[in-house]
Amino acid sequence: MRPGSSLWRGLLRRVQAEDRRALLRAFGRPGSGTCEAEFRLRDDDGRVRWISVQGRAMHPAQRASGRMTGVYGDITRRKSAEAQQAMQRDQVARLQRASLLGVLSGAMAHDLMQPLTAVLGNAEAVLTILRRPPRDTEHLPDPRTIEESLLDIRTSCVRMHEIIRNTRAVFERGELSRSRLDVNDCVRSTLNLERGYLQARNTGVDLRLGEALAPVLISEVQLQQVLINLIVNACDAMEKLPESQRRIELATSPCDRGVEIVVRDAGPGLPNTEQIFEPFFTSKPHGIGLGLAICRMIVTGYGGRLWATNRDTGGAELHVMIPIHEPGAESGRV
Repeated sequence: MRPGSSLWRGLLRRVQAEDRRALLRAFGRPGSGTCEAEFRLRDDDGRVRWISVQGRAMHPAQRASGRMTGVYGDITRRKSAEAQQAMQRDQVARLQRASLLGVLSGAMAHDLMQPLTAVLGNAEAVLTILRRPPRDTEHLPDPRTIEESLLDIRTSCVRMHEIIRNTRAVFERGELSRSRLDVNDCVRSTLNLERGYLQARNTGVDLRLGEALAPVLISEVQLQQVLINLIVNACDAMEKLPESQRRIELATSPCDRGVEIVVRDAGPGLPNTEQIFEPFFTSKPHGIGLGLAICRMIVTGYGGRLWATNRDTGGAELHVMIPIHEPGAESGRV
């Protein structure tokens, strides 16, 4: 078929308008000696078909004339399969985005519960003090108590802001805040935050903190969130034990290029030490199964590890390894 002939013009009229330019461009270089194109045309029955053509000049001397010979084939089935695969990929991508949004919102709701509870408790305490009718000057509201409650509220709000920012960074692969941190100080501050919770659950804590630990590079709020999750899970694992047996052990020690934190409980242990980290897996009646999955994402985002083992004497151990501070690594992406 020669470009410009009546047969060629008839073919072009049947080609889909959006494919004509590519077809003309492929056949519009007669001097090149070859052409290749894929286009859609409407057949005699009105159906749209995908056609593939490959042509070559019949003889080098005929290149300038535009005369070519070649083959063509119907590739409608292949194009239909490719379109279906592309649609399926788009559907999977949309589902993944929806799932990520659900996990992100669940993660924030999960981790914001503790500071929100603290805010509510402190706000109720301040309101109770201010509403108490003073009988004499000795029963006037204590400004120091009010100030301490308001400072706790501010601290909790700052923690919530950091939780939201860092949780979004984990899921969006953004910038995580990092600072030099003493792991033992973080363990102590976390226990201070959870003191009321541990007392309410009648659970004791044994501290075995290593000495002269190298500083790590991580967000204190993020590490606190990980430890809070592990402490809450340890308490849940021991809720059926007598109060005298409910004890958590928190230990820190140096390890290869890092610091290891271990949270041990005296519960029944874990039937599967890896499945517990899967999103939405939970053994709790009212759990959503995100806590440990988020904890692992946080820890691995800072280059660390989070894993579980069972104790020979009964109970489980959750291990957190955080790399030690390396000079020049003040910030980074996950």
